[in-house]
Amino acid sequence: MYRFELKNVDNQSVSTEVLQVVENICDEFGMGNDFGIISTAMQQLLDLIEAHTHGAQNHFSVVFTVDSQRLIVSMQHDLAMPQFEKEMLQSGSDEAMILARLTDTVECLDEGRQFCVAFDIHPQTTAENDQLAQDRQLAFLEKRMEIKINH
Repeated sequence: MYRFELKNVDNQSVSTEVLQVVENICDEFGMGNDFGIISTAMQQLLDLIEAHTHGAQNHFSVVFTVDSQRLIVSMQHDLAMPQFEKEMLQSGSDEAMILARLTDTVECLDEGRQFCVAFDIHPQTTAENDQLAQDRQLAFLEKRMEIKINH
């Protein structure tokens, strides 16, 4: 098991720092094909947090844990968002839907101050996992198209 940690990163630089660690992990562990999926999911989570905290000053601690089966990202920040999980379930926002489709597990803890996101990086080759991989790729491509259209 390998562990990488970012401590006390402000909301102005957290996105860049997280994406750099994701890129390094993908390079180091031969997960280059998963970089787009993981980085998009992490950016969606950060965008959701920023939207719900209205861009207020915030500090993050992020722990990346890699083992033979999963990449787990545990993210903590300063600001409480007690209604976050309920609002996300009810709203069905694009960001929440993309995050749910790109990850294997998303947990919201401590009144929205902590998130745990997991990616199965070496799933068994079954029809269900093949479909999950296709769904993830589709969600990633849809997001890329949306970004290109908006620019």
